[in-house]
Amino acid sequence: MRPDFVIFDELRKTPDFEAFADMRLSGIGLVGVIHSTKAIEAIQRFIGRIDLGMIPSILDTVIFIEDGEICDVLELKMTVKVPSGMQERDLARPVIEVRDFETHKLKYDIFVFGEQVSVIPVGSVSAQPSLPMKPQEKKEIERIIRRQINSKQIRITKLSKNSIRVEVPEDEIPLIIGRKGKTITELEKKIGMRIDVKALHYDDEPTDSTDKAQLQGQLPVDIRFTKTHVILSFQEDLRGINVEISTNEKALFQGSIGKKGE
Repeated sequence: MRPDFVIFDELRKTPDFEAFADMRLSGIGLVGVIHSTKAIEAIQRFIGRIDLGMIPSILDTVIFIEDGEICDVLELKMTVKVPSGMQERDLARPVIEVRDFETHKLKYDIFVFGEQVSVIPVGSVSAQPSLPMKPQEKKEIERIIRRQINSKQIRITKLSKNSIRVEVPEDEIPLIIGRKGKTITELEKKIGMRIDVKALHYDDEPTDSTDKAQLQGQLPVDIRFTKTHVILSFQEDLRGINVEISTNEKALFQGSIGKKGE
């Protein structure tokens, strides 16, 4: 009879880790006990003993208990991306993402750089300052990017004179990258800048008023006045949808965006 779970107390020497990995890969539910001062240190104990690419299959969740209370819960996931703190797309490689189990916020990146395995706290990576963008330039880039994705959520940040960062929901990233990077290469030629694609998480702090408006369900709009009309111009990709116009949280009227985005 195969038990549902086995408690392995405790993993200390290399044969212990190897036995734990073999049992875990055989399909046995395992709860391993490792003594450490931090949750990430328990993961680091596997590095060098187990092939790095196998660690997320063996160790998917880490529960850190201190003074009898659960202090931290981490989850591991293998992905291919440019590690945090790097910019060039050709530096993409297999990376183990260590995220908070509840918020899914990225906390560590584990990857091989040269011959060294690096464990990088994402919070310690200094954010690259963004540069101001002209509204028309940003609107045009958004228009080009939106043609490739289904979501209305997008964030554009100018990193340098010749590069931008595009943040979209994680499931939309493959649509921007394309097969063998063909789509993103075409986008870079069309925009004239190098594009760094990043997953947009809704717990991220919006970087400007437009991003905040989009995350709150509001839409950017240009207002023009004529002698007889007040014309509201929306983004072209929003045409055909119904919108509600309100002020001070009081609804004024509802309407449908026309073919010209007005």
